[in-house]
Amino acid sequence: VEAFAFDFRPAKDDAPSRDRARAMAESIVRRLQSGDDVGDVAVELNQADEPVRIARGELPPTLEDALFAAKDGSIVGPLPSGQG
Repeated sequence: VEAFAFDFRPAKDDAPSRDRARAMAESIVRRLQSGDDVGDVAVELNQADEPVRIARGELPPTLEDALFAAKDGSIVGPLPSGQG
């Protein structure tokens, strides 16, 4: 599967930082659902502006299951990765 992957790691490992990271991820999802261009958003956030190819076995099962179950062109997330 090819997907854009946005990374919203909290600045610190505390509840307020995690809440801010989650809120930022949710605001980006709303922008994308409203029609903002994913490549433009990626550039704005200094993240990869091209989709990455992801094969089974490369991600934690919860992320992998969500991505591979998604319909082409859909927005999935935010998803907790367990990595930040």
